[in-house]
Amino acid sequence: MDHPKIERVYYPCLDNHETYETAKKLLSNCGGIVSFEVKGSLKEAMAVYKHVRMIIPSVSFGGTESIITHPASTTHAHWSPEDRARAGIKDNLLRLSVGLEDPEDIINDLSQALNHA
Repeated sequence: MDHPKIERVYYPCLDNHETYETAKKLLSNCGGIVSFEVKGSLKEAMAVYKHVRMIIPSVSFGGTESIITHPASTTHAHWSPEDRARAGIKDNLLRLSVGLEDPEDIINDLSQALNHA
């Protein structure tokens, strides 16, 4: 997704991802999990997390609906800030599990939520 409030996207099938060549060789499809960093800090990431309308804020993935999670305050909240930093889990990192909704609906929901960051 190309949006001025997204700092970085992590997805192995993007040609600028560090594992792109390996993913291209090994995977027929990269799946629906995308991680991205919102420009800013915890405040901006939480604004996006709290303002999605269709995408469900969650601490885990697994359904057919699109789900967004904020690892620093959910799955990795018990880690120290230093341990999270070493693991690359920044306060502005969100993870998105893309569901079966219409892609335009997902893009529109993320766009309107990013406008709150």
